[in-house]
Amino acid sequence: MSNSRQLSKLEEEEIKTAFSLFDLEKTGKVDVQAMRDTLEDSQSPRSVDMLQKLPKSGQLTFDGFRNLFTDKSKHPEGEMKRVFELFDTNKKGFIALADLRRVAGELGEHMSEEELKDMVDRADPQGTGRVSFDNFQTIMTTRMFPS
Repeated sequence: MSNSRQLSKLEEEEIKTAFSLFDLEKTGKVDVQAMRDTLEDSQSPRSVDMLQKLPKSGQLTFDGFRNLFTDKSKHPEGEMKRVFELFDTNKKGFIALADLRRVAGELGEHMSEEELKDMVDRADPQGTGRVSFDNFQTIMTTRMFPS
């Protein structure tokens, strides 16, 4: 029995956007080593566990990439915290626009300020311009894994 579930159109678009951050040459495949390099370069002390979840090498198609995000068993709270820390490398306790801009740049994705701000706004219902871990976890689990 699979732990995956059907995605809404919005969720599918969000995963496509994330996939495109890694699929720089627009081949329809993501190089696992490039993902590993990005995680290693993040300097997050907990990225080692996250790296262990990825295949050792090769490429992921969009379906394989999507499955990393839709398999509920791969997202316990500790894993969410590690993903959060990839953005919040200074351990401020929140993700700001600058953090999102930095990660997009590290991935070679050139996004407009408006696109980046929209991403923060969608995850920040209080309108603070900052995404707390609780908001990050809520948006990830509610949008990706509704009960």
